[in-house]
Amino acid sequence: MPNQKSNMSDLFGEIPKDYKIIEIPKIVISNAVRDGLREKQLSLRKAAELIENTSYTQISRITRGENYNVDTLLKILSVLDIEIYIKNNEKLFDQVLKEYNTSKSPKTAIAEIVRDGLKKKKLSLKKAAELVGNMSFTQVSRITNEGNYNISTLLRVLDILNMELQIKKKEWLCYVKIRTKETLTIIGIFTRIRLVW
Repeated sequence: MPNQKSNMSDLFGEIPKDYKIIEIPKIVISNAVRDGLREKQLSLRKAAELIENTSYTQISRITRGENYNVDTLLKILSVLDIEIYIKNNEKLFDQVLKEYNTSKSPKTAIAEIVRDGLKKKKLSLKKAAELVGNMSFTQVSRITNEGNYNISTLLRVLDILNMELQIKKKEWLCYVKIRTKETLTIIGIFTRIRLVW
């Protein structure tokens, strides 16, 4: 068949930029959350009970890849022991967002990373909103001021800063020590083990 189309863009045309920027990361996040719920044997309702001021419908928006509030995402990721990263595509390192129980909340870390990105690119909030298109500068300022914003807004702003959102299962490091008469020896490192004392 000489006239057969060979790839998706030939069949459907060019994939819209918003799909690549917003929908693909939301699919990855929703898959990770569903896997985390399955691994911890939690239903949406049981997971919602573990999170203060959260209903199961808020979590279901994440698992269905809909638009949702970043606060909800950070809360469910914390319950599922999943970390969120912002990867700077112009550098060789990732900037990990701190967990809730450290001195910085993930939302504070996001704000700092976005502020640094805007500063390095010499962009004002207004200019950043113009580059994103169809966004007001107040939406960008909600991110930099740790306000209330949704995942689509964050993903679009990260795109103009040449950054992307990534998630990863937390690894809990535990050193097993055996005390002999003369020395203290480390015999192994295990990942994803929580110590309970």
